[in-house]
Formats: sequence, structure tokens, C-alpha cells
Amino acid sequence: MGKLLAVTIIVISLIIFFDRIKYLTPSSPAPGMINSAAICRETEAQKKISAFRHLINLSPVCYFKNIVWESTLRDQLIKMTKAAPGDWAIVVEDLESGIRVNLNENAIFYAASLSKIPILMTVYSQIKTGLIRPEDSVVYLEMDFESGSGSLQYAPVGEAYSVRELAGRMIRESDNVAKNMLLRKVGYSSVRQLLELNKANATELTNNTSTAADVSLLLKIIYSESRKGDPYANEMVDFLSTTVFHDRLPNLLPDEIQVAHKIGTWGETGSFHDCGIIYGRNPYLLCILSQGTASAEAQSAISQISG
Repeated sequence: MGKLLAVTIIVISLIIFFDRIKYLTPSSPAPGMINSAAICRETEAQKKISAFRHLINLSPVCYFKNIVWESTLRDQLIKMTKAAPGDWAIVVEDLESGIRVNLNENAIFYAASLSKIPILMTVYSQIKTGLIRPEDSVVYLEMDFESGSGSLQYAPVGEAYSVRELAGRMIRESDNVAKNMLLRKVGYSSVRQLLELNKANATELTNNTSTAADVSLLLKIIYSESRKGDPYANEMVDFLSTTVFHDRLPNLLPDEIQVAHKIGTWGETGSFHDCGIIYGRNPYLLCILSQGTASAEAQSAISQISG
């Protein structure tokens, strides 16, 4: 009992010491007890950014508070998804601290238009290495036609578009024709190679399936390269941030919050997804996949989880 008490006192002393060192500045008042509750507390305005936002101050006191936050958030996600029909997979990750929570992240889902993310990455990988140029022209062939989302399905066959314009349409409008034209340009095997190189091995293009873990991984790669100032990654983030789809992740978030995201929709399997980077006070990743649910219910659930 005596040893346990001594260890406990040492741990508490270290927590207080490092907490004070972390936040002590030359202009600080005389050393005293740091109000860790105030340090870790969010303002009401910060809380409005998202239900997932939390102040990540990596002093020991705040770190231990975030262990509680992780457990609480996971419990909340379980309750929210149980209240909605179908199967769900969710990944939440604070991109500054690396704190991460997931539910069923390795479960296989029909990907729908989430598969356009690795195609986009392959396009810009080939641009970066000089295999293709953004200005290269691709002609719309009959074999490229696909109904569904996007405006190019109404365009005349034989029209030519630049690689950059097709990439923008594929993401902003989720254009299926643009996807097929770009896939023909870069090659199916190249997309497969990119997935393998980045260890997104659960994603399969032939039957269009993926996992929340794989989609999150790819988005983190884009985000990381963008943070380094890579112009090609920045262009991808711009496309993802200016989509015409606002009824899921961005729906209940303040208008000033940038959301770089990609939706996926396939009614036949009840698949309604949205995965993206939310540029709040600290950027964070949120990826939500659903299957076996209805459109309105999925949109409502995703919006509530995000906002």
C-alpha cells in the first residue's frame, strides 16, 4: 500500500510539473497551480464547429482527459448507429494529435463513388511524374458513357476535355463519364498500383468495394501532401472542397468551415457514404460508410454525427 501511494504521488507530481512547463511563458504570473480544466475547456463557439471538436492540448492532464473523450465518443457513435438502420463504419481522427476512434473500419462496403478518390490520386501522381499533363486532351467516347451523377452524360460524344477539367468534374459533380475517361487515360493497373503502394489493400476496383480504413488512409495522404505545400495535392483538396454535395458531412456545420470530402451513393445496396477532412480549429478526418439503409435516414444520421 505504501509503495502504491508513493507511485501515485510521483505520477501526480509529474503531471502537474509538465502541465506547468507546457504553458509557462516569460509573461506568465508566478508559478502556481495550473487550471487544467480551463486549459482543456472549449468555448461555446468552438463546440459549434462540430460535436467531434475537442481541445487537444497535449499536456499530460489534457491527454488523460482525451482518453476519456475517446471512450465517450465511441459510446456515442455506437448509440447513434444502433438507432439508424443498416450497417455502419466510422473513422474519426484528429489530424494534429493522432487521437483516433473507429467503428468497423475494416468492414467491406460497396464503395460507390468513393472509388473516385484513388482515381484522382492516380491522375495527379502521373501528372507529378510527367506521364501526363493537366492540359492533355481526352475525347469522350461512347464506351465512356455512364448514367447517374454528373453533367457529361448529356454532352455529345466526340467532345474533348482536358485532364484537369475531367478531374474537377469527377470530384465536384461526381461525374461518372469523367471517371471513365480518366480511368481510360491513366489505366486500371495504375490505380491498382497506387492502392498497393499506399497499402490500401482492402479496396477492390473490379467489384468496387472498400473500407472506411482505406478511404481514410487515402484522404490522409492527400491532406499530408497538401500540408507540405504540394501544388497537386492542393488542387485535389480544392476539388474536394468545392463539390455540389452539401447534405451530409457539411450539412450542419457552419458555412465558414472548409470540408474537403467525397460522397458515395448506390441505392441498390442502400449505400450512402461521406468521407472528408474538416478544417476546424484543428483539422480532423471523418469517414462514415453506411449500407442497407435509406437515403433520407442516412443523410440525417451522417449530418447528425458530423454536426
